[in-house]
Amino acid sequence: MARTLLVLGAGPLQIPALRWAREAGLTSVVTSADARARRLAGEFHPLSACDVDAHLALTRVLARDGALAGVLVSDERGLRLLATLAGALALPVPPRAALALALEPARAREHWRAHGLVTNGSDEPRERFDVGGFFRDGAFVPAGCVERRALPLASRVSEWGLCPARLAGEELAQAFVLAERAARTLGISQGPVQVTLAVGERGLALIELFPGFRDAVAAAHVTPLAYGKSPLQAWFGALAEAGGPFDELPLSPTTTAGWMAVLPERTGFFAGVDGAARARALPGVVDLWLEEPGREIDSLSEPAAVCGFVWARGDDRNELERRLRAARAALEVRVACRQVA
Repeated sequence: MARTLLVLGAGPLQIPALRWAREAGLTSVVTSADARARRLAGEFHPLSACDVDAHLALTRVLARDGALAGVLVSDERGLRLLATLAGALALPVPPRAALALALEPARAREHWRAHGLVTNGSDEPRERFDVGGFFRDGAFVPAGCVERRALPLASRVSEWGLCPARLAGEELAQAFVLAERAARTLGISQGPVQVTLAVGERGLALIELFPGFRDAVAAAHVTPLAYGKSPLQAWFGALAEAGGPFDELPLSPTTTAGWMAVLPERTGFFAGVDGAARARALPGVVDLWLEEPGREIDSLSEPAAVCGFVWARGDDRNELERRLRAARAALEVRVACRQVA
């Protein structure tokens, strides 16, 4: 029987994931308001995440014959929709109560503390670690760790990520153990998870958990550069019962790779980004994704203000940082005055 992967809200950054799903033997059913996701989808439905009734009807059909192997979400809108679907239908996803806790990080941290887990005490640590994994037959499979850092750039602070993270050896092993405990404590024992951690006075501390591969640029574009494979490939292989090369994420990276967010200097009407060809031609730069112009930027806070991402590789983290800085410096975000209705 063919195995189906339901992808809620796919965009252009998820295109590699759709290709990997097909390679693993899964049929991807994609719902998105972004028609660019149609390209590699096995079946495409142009649905907004707000159209709950249409998603319920579609998911009911997919779940009827037992072929629905898993559901992939990568943002909060998709997660809210998944929580609604999980409350109405029997799906191969975490319970609705667990998804609801994941949607409210403050409540999740209270829950963790009540069960003896250490949580982060600061509001916004400048260094965070996204620890990935997924559950296969009830067992937790580690699937990579990406370090995220805040980086001053001129008058703005950008964010960048790299892997492998500086966590290594026993500390990295502890991070995966904590990620599994955090998931199970919320009632999650199936599907993928991305757990965000910080290092505090008491060691590793929990910030939040997302039941999916939330950071699409890291999971689909950067991790494969460093490790030779994406955690998405490993999870898809498990869903399709493919085994072999899809079975586990390689433990040893071959190079250092990372990404950097492209942010504007001010609010206003996003008119585009210049310098893409210059940035792509720089040493170590692998590619970049830039958002289509035409929206209002109301705030410079992330993630709403992000206009794109650039990703690169280097021999070590210092070289990678230099290359990302150079690529970002080659880009000019054009922001016009706010449009008047």
